[in-house]
Amino acid sequence: MKIRKQEKGVGLLEVLMAVAVFAIGIGSVAHYYVGSMMLSLHSTEKNQALFLAREGVEAVRSIGCDEPEAFFEEVDLGEGEGVVILTFKGTLSEVPEGEAAEVFFQWGPVDGSDPLEEYLTRSTGSQTMSEGGEFSHEEEVDSVDFVGKYAYRAVAEMDGGATTIKGDIRIIP
Repeated sequence: MKIRKQEKGVGLLEVLMAVAVFAIGIGSVAHYYVGSMMLSLHSTEKNQALFLAREGVEAVRSIGCDEPEAFFEEVDLGEGEGVVILTFKGTLSEVPEGEAAEVFFQWGPVDGSDPLEEYLTRSTGSQTMSEGGEFSHEEEVDSVDFVGKYAYRAVAEMDGGATTIKGDIRIIP
């Protein structure tokens, strides 16, 4: 019988073990790589959504109704009858491109000391505006019903009322 001093080369079992260890290592690296790519994609989508949300908020903020004003004028119809015409005016700052805003006024007579919000019981007809500019509306009040002091504010709505900007409540003296 011959005694071998040293074996040369690599056996099949050793090669299979090395391939298995290598495959497990490559599989782990590939798994973490795919995971990090998915996380990166999710992060990109999240940042994009955040950017669009901020852009939408800025667009909505720019819809504010600037410096609304209102005044009334008595019209004598003769024989003790008459009407009072209330004229409301507002300016829409800006409407985001491709969007439209419904603008109108909320108003009502003030006859007590309740919070002014409580008196805004009526609304004028709305106008659709696709760009900034002035808007106005007139309302007739029978002179018998005229109380002399009215609260009002300008309102702009977008997205079917999903986004509403309400101006400050003001008083017609």
